[in-house]
Amino acid sequence: MKVASVSALAASLFFASAYAGPQVPGGTVPAPAPASSAAYLVDGKLQNGLLITPPNPGQVYERLEIRQLQKNTNQWNLFLLATQAWQKEAQVDGTDSGYYGVSRIHGLPFGVFNNATGPPGSGGGYCPHSTVIFPSWHRVYVATYEQQLLARAFKIANSWTGTSAGADKSSMLAAAAQLRMPYWDWAMIPETGTNSMPDSIASLKIDMVQTDGTLKQVDNPLAAFKFRDLSVSAGMQYAVIKDWISTMRYPSSNAQDAYSRPSDLVATFSRNQKDYQDKVYQLLHVCKTYAYFATDKADQSDASCSNSLEGIHNLVHNDAGGQGWQEPNGYVFLGGHMTYLTTASYDPLFWLHHANVDRLFALWQGLNSEYGATAMPGNPTMAFNTSVPVGPTTPLMPFLKDANNASSWWTTDEVEHYDKTFGYTYPELKQTDLDLTAQIELLYGANAQAGGRMKRSIASYAPAGKAAAPSAIDNSKLATNGSEYQFNANIQTPRHALGTSYSIFIFIGEPAAEDPSTWASDANLAGQMGILGDVPGSDMHMNEVIVSGSVPLTRTMHKRLESGELKSMAPEDANAYLKANLKWKISVLGRCVDPATLEGFVVSVVSTTVVLPTDISQPPVYSPFHPIVDITAGIAGGLNATTKLLGDVVDDVKDCVTDVVSDVAKGDVGGVVDSVVGGVKDTLGSLTSGLSNIGKAFTAPAAAAKAPSSASTY
Repeated sequence: MKVASVSALAASLFFASAYAGPQVPGGTVPAPAPASSAAYLVDGKLQNGLLITPPNPGQVYERLEIRQLQKNTNQWNLFLLATQAWQKEAQVDGTDSGYYGVSRIHGLPFGVFNNATGPPGSGGGYCPHSTVIFPSWHRVYVATYEQQLLARAFKIANSWTGTSAGADKSSMLAAAAQLRMPYWDWAMIPETGTNSMPDSIASLKIDMVQTDGTLKQVDNPLAAFKFRDLSVSAGMQYAVIKDWISTMRYPSSNAQDAYSRPSDLVATFSRNQKDYQDKVYQLLHVCKTYAYFATDKADQSDASCSNSLEGIHNLVHNDAGGQGWQEPNGYVFLGGHMTYLTTASYDPLFWLHHANVDRLFALWQGLNSEYGATAMPGNPTMAFNTSVPVGPTTPLMPFLKDANNASSWWTTDEVEHYDKTFGYTYPELKQTDLDLTAQIELLYGANAQAGGRMKRSIASYAPAGKAAAPSAIDNSKLATNGSEYQFNANIQTPRHALGTSYSIFIFIGEPAAEDPSTWASDANLAGQMGILGDVPGSDMHMNEVIVSGSVPLTRTMHKRLESGELKSMAPEDANAYLKANLKWKISVLGRCVDPATLEGFVVSVVSTTVVLPTDISQPPVYSPFHPIVDITAGIAGGLNATTKLLGDVVDDVKDCVTDVVSDVAKGDVGGVVDSVVGGVKDTLGSLTSGLSNIGKAFTAPAAAAKAPSSASTY
């Protein structure tokens, strides 16, 4: 492992390092005897010998994409039945293994779990955001959820009375042994005739086979979680959201009898699928530094890797809950539970989403040797404050390994090998006939296909004869060496300045209307950045932190090539085109925000060239991403030469420190010297170049230095 430099569950809710066989009372799937007499938590009580995770050492099964899991009828029905039964368990303190109790760890109502508390200055929920342990903490959190879910699945399989061939008790116990938490891949191209958001998640009703073998239509447990009554939902604390008896997606109103609008949910993810696809492809292939990949904190990013796993994840939250909206009379409506940091985990979609986040983390691990980083956290949690760095050995509270050791917290280092540790893997990492790079290409790259990998053979991807000669449009995308020009809009913005979640929209061309509710479906939209905050009116203490994101522009620019609006992707054409046409808008609760009033908000354009693979087993090769200051200069929220200079110098110093710390850790004195000398040279180079650009800006004609007020995007 290479490391970069840079909360009351009962005391028995923990993960065992060694697994026993999948035994259940009254029925046993053949497996070795339990390795220990560890106690496991079920229904809030200790029961020795009842296993909550199926795998023995070596028994590793796949977490399947939800549409694939549906094709395994027995596992699918167990998953639905277990989710349904779990959600109906007690929703009070002291039954912390219930769906409500596990969901509560993430945020509201705040409480201490497993006696896990931090130093003065810590507080709130346990979820670490804008922090390098974001991926690993959520890995353990989803594993907690999975283990509790599987305990219910075994209980249901053991009570099975249906006798249909292939769906009797023995078959259901075998299905339970291999069941794992499914994920929802929101970036994958859906099969023809289907939506990015599967009906199984969006539909309010669903067919489920009951334990007696009969088919029954019921309320879909994946569509919402129902609080027992208003005394429980009051734990959400804040106006409006505390009065909803069920989790909401695109709520119809602020009223207590509001309802979700699944058609809006489905439409949003269908519109945004290509944006997600492009972001994930770049994230996996461009971000090679763990800290940059892991978190949205802007000082842990660079021009090439402004997006992060956390940053893309934030947008999914906002898209899943809805952005909130405003009526012409000024009355504001909230988004749903997923839109807000402290309420999101109650929505069943949270878990399908975070299983996919963990999958992307695992795919990135499969492509990179670096794992773990140490850096200052952006915000405090119940476990730590912001005065001390967090890193690979920071306790991932409140998750214990040993019920008999009250301080046996899991750490990032200890969950690197999730398959051996928690007994799951993902389809792309078990595939034998296609390597990981090829599967990523087929899921998210230029060769992406509907349904993605789906275990096709290599032969099915073989080129059908000689490729056609490139068209004039194709040639207009390329540099003279045959590489493709690509452009991103990089964004930095304060996370908490607007007091809640909000969205940034990037357009190529003016949007058709000034109404923020129309922006997500505007024909000129290139993509969005989502900022995940808390419920409006929250008194949750958060330090301000600048976060970063990125919107790929290339796909939209290619459409402009095809329409003849853009001559070519070459800098002499593309830069001028973007300067004239790139626009950005900020929306919070359906209201437009003046970017000039948002301190720390900056949009810049970066460009690169990339050699795209002709063989799907080969990764794309990107040149360094370079900022193009002139495109956004002089516009409210745009980059200017001074801002770029400061950013370049900070990046140089940050890279130097990272190299020095790494050399010190290795005891490489010569390396320390070389790193310092190299860092000084890079910093001086940035200063020389930056000061030159500032001089050019001051000597430019006044008309060019000051943009007209009409260029403002508010």
